[in-house]
Amino acid sequence: MTDAPATWAKALAGFVVARKRMVLAAWAVAVGAALAYGAPLQTLLRGDISRVPGSTSEQVTQRLTRDFDFPFAHALVVTAAGALPPTLAARLAATPGVRAVRPLPPAGPRQVLLVGFGAATPEDEERSVGLVRDVAAATPGAEAAKLATTGLAAFNHDFVKLGSEQASASEARVLPLVLVALLV
Repeated sequence: MTDAPATWAKALAGFVVARKRMVLAAWAVAVGAALAYGAPLQTLLRGDISRVPGSTSEQVTQRLTRDFDFPFAHALVVTAAGALPPTLAARLAATPGVRAVRPLPPAGPRQVLLVGFGAATPEDEERSVGLVRDVAAATPGAEAAKLATTGLAAFNHDFVKLGSEQASASEARVLPLVLVALLV
């Protein structure tokens, strides 16, 4: 009685060993195709559910921005531990990608600004979050006010940045090992 899986595995191993270059070339083609055809998925998977084409959340976001001229569907919240720097709102309003800046009623000693974006894509929004953070940090009095940013836009920005950094680090560790395993 022959063990069919063992026989099949031995035949596959013999094929790979006899044709190392052909197997390596096939892997290179497969990886290249995955990179080329998988790139659009990265854009789809970035950000939150309101960016998924055809979702109810996307439809609501579009209606809020189109029908009601509502710039805060994707907002960034800038908070200060004390008084906001006097020029902060004007500087943020002049930042590329920012559509509106509105102060919210103070919450005790904290003051809050709501920053709305007019970004067309998740990438534009992420870029705008970075710019808002840079402008806020460079505003005179920002350090004393202990400014912080939060909200869905900030979360998406940080999540994508962290995920990209970790994926790159993982690829740098794993790809050489895979190549060695294929050649041995």
